[in-house]
Amino acid sequence: MEGKCLIVSVYVDDLIFTGNNVKMFERFKNSMKQEFDMSDLGRMKYFLGVEVVQHSEGIFINQRKYANEVLERFRMRNCNLVKNPIIPGFKLVKDEGEVSVDATTYKQMVGSLMYLTATRPDLAFVVSLISKFMERPTELHQQAVKRVLRYIKGQLSWESLTKKVKKRNWQPTRTATMQEILKTGKAHQDMHSCSVQVLSHGLQRNNQ
Repeated sequence: MEGKCLIVSVYVDDLIFTGNNVKMFERFKNSMKQEFDMSDLGRMKYFLGVEVVQHSEGIFINQRKYANEVLERFRMRNCNLVKNPIIPGFKLVKDEGEVSVDATTYKQMVGSLMYLTATRPDLAFVVSLISKFMERPTELHQQAVKRVLRYIKGQLSWESLTKKVKKRNWQPTRTATMQEILKTGKAHQDMHSCSVQVLSHGLQRNNQ
């Protein structure tokens, strides 16, 4: 078993697992089915707002559908695009003299953006910044959030890749489109994985 691994993640009544050995996959699935009422949903395609594309180059993940839902929810579907999530050199500060905006809506917008950082590390800095002003957001802070949404609208094709490699050679973190990754060979990270699969407890559900 040296060099072989199986990684299992449990979410409510679902088991998500990956690893580097197909036989180990089958043994694990069979053992779970013997102990519990489990349905084999096969390779993961969609889970908690994250779309999964398992390609020969590796595993691509994106939140394109979720991002579109966020844009629709906050009426930014037809907004003008920008090339960066924040203006370079711009400092966002707390200003008691600015006009306040609805804090509940602001928190909902920032919370939605926080979940997008699961596959979008390019949003990590700006989302961390705008989250500091949720107690008393102003029009300036709201404009900063809307700029992030405008940036997302122009970058809906971005995906992250966990690339298959033969050796343990970790590459720098990067997020890009599938086309860019296949062309350049640059990836989000490397892992010796065969695929990501799902077992569900109880009734079989559609993994799409």
